[in-house]
Amino acid sequence: MFALLITPVIPLLYLTYFSNKPLVEQTRRRDYVDRTDKAFINFLLTSVMFCLTCSIKLISYIMESFDINDKSIVFPEWTVSSLAWFTEFASVEDLNDVLQLSFGLFFTMFYTSLTYFILKPLLCQWVYQENGSSDYFNNILAVIALLLMAQTNYLNVPLFTILFIILFTFQKIIQRQHHEQIFSFSLPLFTILLQNLSFFQFGSTNTLSTVDLTNAFNGLHSYNMIYSGILTFLTNWSGPIFWSLAYLKLASSAASPDFKVNRWNILFDKLIVYLVFYSIGGLLLIGSCFNLRFHLFIWTVFSPKILYYLSWLGQNLLIDFGLSYLVLLFYV
Repeated sequence: MFALLITPVIPLLYLTYFSNKPLVEQTRRRDYVDRTDKAFINFLLTSVMFCLTCSIKLISYIMESFDINDKSIVFPEWTVSSLAWFTEFASVEDLNDVLQLSFGLFFTMFYTSLTYFILKPLLCQWVYQENGSSDYFNNILAVIALLLMAQTNYLNVPLFTILFIILFTFQKIIQRQHHEQIFSFSLPLFTILLQNLSFFQFGSTNTLSTVDLTNAFNGLHSYNMIYSGILTFLTNWSGPIFWSLAYLKLASSAASPDFKVNRWNILFDKLIVYLVFYSIGGLLLIGSCFNLRFHLFIWTVFSPKILYYLSWLGQNLLIDFGLSYLVLLFYV
């Protein structure tokens, strides 16, 4: 039980160091200049989000593993003390209210952190008259990853350790390559494969019965179709969304220092590869559905697959290109 609880903390601890790696590296230099205020803000925002994510996952683990309303169950000692601390700190008696308050605070910190990190290059040019995009993609990926960890099931959080191992391993490989084909074909194809791999690795399938709705109402006090749909999408597509942002980090590290100049061409190459891949897949899917339109499983197998295909198109348009375009737009 203790091992199950501690494993989700591993990728979160590594992610906090990963986001603030420039602060650690700068303090080790002898020519360190007085710019600790920017690094301190980075460390403060990611640390608060890290603590909130750990608290949310701990409460989720307790609520999903134990029936807290059953008086006959003997809870572990650390569980009793944790429950008492959370309820006393939030001044409420229901643990579900504590979870909703934690999510409300977490989303507030997420909006603040994401806005700050996206606008950070512009703020640094305006205030310090210098470039502030050195850790741009690191911070954005860290904030998005913490959001995905908070939204996904606590059992899937340790899988982010594997995703980061793959990310940094492939980053070391492409840094040694200097061929233009990496950006035009290999890197987009790599992210497509990892997006689909992580989607099924996190327990999702092409059937509607595996749609996870447990985190669809986090931080909501009443039902809202739009917000609940967004939270459901984040829960079930956390792996593909992670690789959408990881693509920018891989491309920036491999093409540096030419990435800022060629960033729109790199995004356009990704768009071409994605359109070809999903156009061929959609054509084959529609052809199969038309050919097997009288099949017994047309409504139980092929129809859900079409719905998932449309969801993948939404993920590509909103995240792969919409969010990526917004992030690159402020990368100055």
